Amino acid sequence: MFERTPPAVTPTTPIGPDVDLEAEDVRLVDGTRLTEDRAAEIVDEVRRRVGRRP
Repeated sequence: MFERTPPAVTPTTPIGPDVDLEAEDVRLVDGTRLTEDRAAEIVDEVRRRVGRRP
């Protein structure tokens, strides 16, 4: 398997409804289903972390 470089995300990065999570069964790494609510939480988490040093 290869390492994928994640895309750069900034506070102005547009994040839109690319997948209909009601119709598609999308799973996270831990096997839980990705819902609209969880997707919104993930977006908020990522946007809060933008610009922070590790």
